[in-house]
Amino acid sequence: EIQQRREHAVGLEQDENQVKSLKSEKELVMIGHCMRGLVLLGNGKEAENVFARVAIMPLIRSKVSKGRLDEGGSRGECTGLYSLLDDMVRSISATFGPVLRLSESMFDMGTKVEVDLVTAGVWVPIATALMADPAIKMAIFSPGIAKILQSNYSALDSFLSQLSTRLLMPEEDVEFESNGDETDGLSQLYYQPSITKESIQKAQQRIYHH
Repeated sequence: EIQQRREHAVGLEQDENQVKSLKSEKELVMIGHCMRGLVLLGNGKEAENVFARVAIMPLIRSKVSKGRLDEGGSRGECTGLYSLLDDMVRSISATFGPVLRLSESMFDMGTKVEVDLVTAGVWVPIATALMADPAIKMAIFSPGIAKILQSNYSALDSFLSQLSTRLLMPEEDVEFESNGDETDGLSQLYYQPSITKESIQKAQQRIYHH
């Protein structure tokens, strides 16, 4: 009887995960249609602005603080800078990674950048958050001590050099497969993301050129 209960519990958990996966796929379908619609109307930048303002900035603001910047060391040493940046990119990738991969693979970034969520939607808000507060800006970019400035530069350089990879590369290979009946026929219109090393390199170049 105990074994049957365990098997029943496992079955319920699997069913719940399948429902969540299906819901996520439907949401990606709708987001993809919205982005394509905005591009067709010539308002691709609006998608970037909304994503940055509504999705990314609140997440970043919840993490950035002077106390977090000095975490693990004395005040003004910015010993928590790298862990802060790492925490931000982990949270963004975990929460919005599928949307970023969808956008990156949906549009031809090599010729005309129609919607660039990686640069305008993520990197710009991060840079803005680090520059907006005068105390945080001065602590990072003008600490007045060469050793701290060098350490901050190294942390930012390391973070920035890996940004596109960490945002776009899924932790595990994810295939967005859906049943046409379950998705109300939307699966035929669903663009399945295909992220390559080349597309990640192009995204990184756009970050550096911004």
